[in-house]
Amino acid sequence: MNLKEYMVDYVGQKHDPNNDEVTVEMIATTLINEFPELILLLAEENYLRGYEQALDDVNNIREKYGQQAKVYPKV
Repeated sequence: MNLKEYMVDYVGQKHDPNNDEVTVEMIATTLINEFPELILLLAEENYLRGYEQALDDVNNIREKYGQQAKVYPKV
């Protein structure tokens, strides 16, 4: 049995869905409950990568259009 099959079986037993379907939400909930430290690290990494990507996007716009390009805050 590979990890994917094991995880689906484990989550299915834990949540006992009526239609025998395991959803991504069920898997995420189980991971959050079983491994909160891991999920926190993944969330932090995702946040930092998103922030870094936003800064890169701003710099690329400024390189393409010059310093006169204005980036307006979201209202």
